[in-house]
Amino acid sequence: SPYSYNSIQDFADNIWGCVNAVCGVAPGATSDVTKIATLSTAKSVIAYGLVAHPAETKKVLETAAAAITKTLAMPRPFVKNYNAPEVGVAIKAIEEFDEALGALKDKIAE
Repeated sequence: SPYSYNSIQDFADNIWGCVNAVCGVAPGATSDVTKIATLSTAKSVIAYGLVAHPAETKKVLETAAAAITKTLAMPRPFVKNYNAPEVGVAIKAIEEFDEALGALKDKIAE
């Protein structure tokens, strides 16, 4: 609900969910975006990607960190600030993360 005034944290948590899925770690393993690159377990998509497709994988890690950081930088509460310029910046960062995930997926599928 936008009226819970918790939307921004919910958005960031959703991005963390994607990070946790590709890194093979439990949700909440860290809330420090600078540690995203250290999260991957040996049998994760990211661990495989770092060996097989390092450029695309590094892009996923970089854009994930940027998406989380820029999402959390949006003014709160979202329901009252959805037109703020920071929202557009966060949306662009999330789109770049999505594109990076897609590029890695395509490389793995080759």
